[in-house]
Amino acid sequence: MTRVVLDEHPPSATRLRHTEPFGRRWWRQQAIVAAVAVLLGGTNGFLLAQMDRRVPVLALTHPLSWGETIADADLAVIKQAPADGVSTISAKDRSLVLGRTTTGGTLPAGTVLAWGQLCPARHSGQGNCGETAPFTVVFP
Repeated sequence: MTRVVLDEHPPSATRLRHTEPFGRRWWRQQAIVAAVAVLLGGTNGFLLAQMDRRVPVLALTHPLSWGETIADADLAVIKQAPADGVSTISAKDRSLVLGRTTTGGTLPAGTVLAWGQLCPARHSGQGNCGETAPFTVVFP
């Protein structure tokens, strides 16, 4: 004699059971998606950091007038992309800049320093590298 066993759950109920939001399969899928997202995000951040071609250079934190001596508080390190024909002072040369005086006119805050804006050597006293101030007007 043949025995017939009735399925307790119809096929549609079985399908619904696997798609419940808190089923094991759902949690496994979410964990895999999260792991892939973290891996891709970390790889992307690493690659972007490696592509950063900016170099640390020296800039002024506040305005300096002609002939002022540069102190440590006057300097800040910023990152700037190198460009052809643009002269800058590398952050590693900070000790060479300290104690030098500025040349030319007033240098505003945020100015990226170049060697042409400084006296060739450390200079003590008034004036710009031992010279008279530019644009000096002498009245008779």
